[in-house]
Amino acid sequence: MVVHQSLDLIVKVRILVGQPNRIGCEPLTMKRDISLVILTISFFISEVTLAQHYTPPPQPVNPNFMMYHMYYPNGGMVSMKHHFKITFKDGKDTIIYSKLNIDTTRDYFIMINKAVGKKDSARQIRIYPSQTKSVSRIDIVTNEAYEGSPNDSCWIFPVIDGKMKAYSRSAENIAEDAYVQWIQVDNSEMITVADPKALPLFIMNARAYDLFAAKKYAKAVKKFNKAKD
Repeated sequence: MVVHQSLDLIVKVRILVGQPNRIGCEPLTMKRDISLVILTISFFISEVTLAQHYTPPPQPVNPNFMMYHMYYPNGGMVSMKHHFKITFKDGKDTIIYSKLNIDTTRDYFIMINKAVGKKDSARQIRIYPSQTKSVSRIDIVTNEAYEGSPNDSCWIFPVIDGKMKAYSRSAENIAEDAYVQWIQVDNSEMITVADPKALPLFIMNARAYDLFAAKKYAKAVKKFNKAKD
């Protein structure tokens, strides 16, 4: 392969110096021969060096791919940073810029205490559901609030409205199957999708029933509500 590349380069050099393209068919003088060999070697080395040090341009990142594929190691849901208004049980409130940390035991927010140094253990304050009355994700563009309520070890946020409502512990307002964790018909008891009492709620709608049985929870709830309209 190197030999073929060298021959190709000699042809290129011959064309550059104005010599006929006939390798091995025409005698060369000693000076011209040496010059041609030096030029060929230099040209070949420069091409090889450029090839070795070439770095492809970075590919653009699809923001939708990033948003829907940033998962926690425990298989949890995506959670991005937002402005949240935290209302505590005593009525006091504060606004923080944080993400909702979805944990295996208790979900929490982290509030930064800027009154202490960065290396101080008291700089990061965890806020748990049991300490709050409500939390609201604030849209800084529209100033609209997406409110969640404390429920034992997490906060729950509505993702689907209708006769049957669906809720998620994620604050991203994503109405997809993996995000639906509770359902509620009208003002009845809210139950988890894993509750044995959940599937019978769809008994009068065969398609919605099959979707829910296949763990396509969001699609099942939407199908249920569409039939009730």
